[in-house]
Amino acid sequence: MAKVFPRQSYNGVADPDFINDIAQTVEYHDTVLTPAYCSLSRATTQPITSGGPIGVNIAWTVAEDPAGMHDPATPEVVTLGVTGRFLITAQASIAANTTGFRVLAVRHNGVLVAEQRLPASAVLMTLNTSTVVSGKPGDVITVQFFQNSGATLNLDAAVVPRLTVTRVSALLAA
Repeated sequence: MAKVFPRQSYNGVADPDFINDIAQTVEYHDTVLTPAYCSLSRATTQPITSGGPIGVNIAWTVAEDPAGMHDPATPEVVTLGVTGRFLITAQASIAANTTGFRVLAVRHNGVLVAEQRLPASAVLMTLNTSTVVSGKPGDVITVQFFQNSGATLNLDAAVVPRLTVTRVSALLAA
């Protein structure tokens, strides 16, 4: 429910308590509505060796990052700058190979929070996964890709690998 402020004045000057209430409301409003998201992609292939998880060392290209969550010095990491609930989505495509399986995984502070696991395919395959996490400033989001074909396979850049992190609520889950 919106806070309603009565008209306050003293000899034509607004009451200091009234001004403080407005300032606190504006500060809360700005905190809640400040965009906290980034949208990252990759324009080149990424080799993924067989048999071990690779923190998909995606040299992300920043499509949009008004919250400053991506630092090119650590291209595989997104660092949260505000508290809230975040929708995280990841997508990557990998070259065809009929052996083994493929896993696209999202980690929050090193803990697995979402993954898609698919059997190998004779055609280029695209994996997608998403989740919502509670986060705070300094928390880290990473993406890993695993494949066990017995050969190094490339993440495909034609179907753009993408990672988006979007704050959907300024409040943490209970």
